[in-house]
Amino acid sequence: MQSNVTTVTFDQIALDDTFSMREQRRKVDLNKQPKGRVSGTHLQHLRTVLKNGGLLDPVKLWQEVDGQGGTTGRLVVLDGRYRIAAYRAEQATKDRKKLGKKPTPVTIPARIYAVTKAEALLIALQSNSKETLPLTYSERSNAAWRMVWEFGDSIPKPRLAAASGISPRTILTMRRQRKAFRDANDTPSLDWRKDLRWPKEVKEYCPPTDEQKAEMVTALAKGFRQTLNSNFTKDLATLADALEEALGIQQMRYLIDYLRTDGGDEIFLEEDDLKMDPRGSEEAGF
Repeated sequence: MQSNVTTVTFDQIALDDTFSMREQRRKVDLNKQPKGRVSGTHLQHLRTVLKNGGLLDPVKLWQEVDGQGGTTGRLVVLDGRYRIAAYRAEQATKDRKKLGKKPTPVTIPARIYAVTKAEALLIALQSNSKETLPLTYSERSNAAWRMVWEFGDSIPKPRLAAASGISPRTILTMRRQRKAFRDANDTPSLDWRKDLRWPKEVKEYCPPTDEQKAEMVTALAKGFRQTLNSNFTKDLATLADALEEALGIQQMRYLIDYLRTDGGDEIFLEEDDLKMDPRGSEEAGF
């Protein structure tokens, strides 16, 4: 399925957002410094490794094929955009130091996969689900839903579950929802949180103003402190269980994702989420 490690140059590599599982706010632009605490730190770490003469893991590329199975000539990035950005940033730094001299071409270690589009998407999803800067739960569920919508039952449920980290039960729900959309001759948004509730109308979230947000934070923080003071415990497990009981497992996951990434999206609760079974399945509430 894959070749041995080879090397490629920048001009051989193609980017295709079809294979980028990250939300727009977390996608890396190879020509810009990533925004956010985690994203920027991750790139800087990779650059430091290169600067010190270290090696980065090979990037994963797909030898693209068209609808008839013929190769198109493109090598599409499946995994390793941050590594490619690190190589490019370090090369730009070296070129500036050469003061007009001819730049030295950079070669990037790579594994090239000659597989179908479906297999390429699975490789991209599985790789990004487990790397240093992993996909959030929202990104993984949206990617799995997108693949279910495009490929139906052709990808075995255990294979997609293993690649995405989404439960087989949720993937079964996605398959049922795909059938419902097709029976209604309707097209999904490919945002699983919204499409799971279809055909129920999901209201667009209107974020609060800075002033409203500050007031909400102050009020919530005061309530949290009062509750913690009257039920004081140093047991972190108890605190975590209490939060999960209050928020529900889905909102707890989104909260954790928010805290460990760059915090670009707002986390909010809806009435349905507050009423759901806090120990329910992944389908509950979202």
